[in-house]
Amino acid sequence: MPGVFGRWLADRDARKVVEAVRLRAGPEASPGLLSGADAAARVLTPSLLGPQLRDQRIALCLIFARQAADAERRLASSYFAFAGGRNVGHDVLDAHNRALRVLTNTLMENPGSGLAEVLAAHDGLVRVYRQHALDPDGYGAATLGEIRRDLEGLA
Repeated sequence: MPGVFGRWLADRDARKVVEAVRLRAGPEASPGLLSGADAAARVLTPSLLGPQLRDQRIALCLIFARQAADAERRLASSYFAFAGGRNVGHDVLDAHNRALRVLTNTLMENPGSGLAEVLAAHDGLVRVYRQHALDPDGYGAATLGEIRRDLEGLA
């Protein structure tokens, strides 16, 4: 949907998702969470999710919005900067981005994919994280674990 009208439709759609996430999250609905929901809504479109996952769109956006908000909170605080000055918020954000990419790639490669296929692909990402020590402090692995737990909760 290129052009002004396409952007308007995308903005309108994202606003609806953000409002639904705000209502579902209740008091947890911080500006960071709503910003993450907006970003997730622009990626997790109804056409990408297809008939198998379309009804889970708000829940999926909330899952990824929570992790984006957590990363943002950690990046904003020097408390989460450990030896060497690296802030673990980068690890949380990296894991979030990789998990979102795995989900979108799975759905683009197999448009009829359901939650089982998404979980299997996510498990592959978790294995890569563990085998290659992509996350020295474990925050990214914990993020992937939380995303998996929440995805399982949708089943």
